[in-house]
Amino acid sequence: MAKSKGSVVLDIQKFTFPISGITSFKELNKSLNMHAKTTVLKQANTLAPKRFMDINIDNQQAIFVERLRTINDLPVVLDQDYLLTPPVSSLPAGVAEDSIYEYLEKELHLKVSYATKAITVEKAADDIAEKLQLDDDKLVVIVRSLSYLDDTTLFQLTSSYHRPDKFKFIDFARRKKI
Repeated sequence: MAKSKGSVVLDIQKFTFPISGITSFKELNKSLNMHAKTTVLKQANTLAPKRFMDINIDNQQAIFVERLRTINDLPVVLDQDYLLTPPVSSLPAGVAEDSIYEYLEKELHLKVSYATKAITVEKAADDIAEKLQLDDDKLVVIVRSLSYLDDTTLFQLTSSYHRPDKFKFIDFARRKKI
């Protein structure tokens, strides 16, 4: 009998999503070997919400994209993004199914730099609970973020809804000397 070279087993019960960094879902899918699928549920030109997190946004045009991320046919994440126009001038069909950040950086030559994020657990709206196939309590982990370019221009508002039974947050922290 041949010796086994070993294997890596991915715990499909929970996936570690990097909250403290900016990683595209495509990059995460590849690095964790999740075999996830992205389905674009909606893409439309619209106005950004008037208020998002702690900032007011007044009559800002945006491209709205709603994407469902599934792993083994189980919905695990629902992303709702508003890409502000300007600076995002366009989003061709098919890009949101692959990688928005890859398109922004390679085709539009925008330099994605940093984001501020807030993580909460809330009761999901009925439509979100249905899309994520949530339990009766309808609790969902929501990661809201404001993403900025290198020159500090706000370009993206995101609400990322995660099934709590498939979400795990791990961060690296270092004590500062005072």
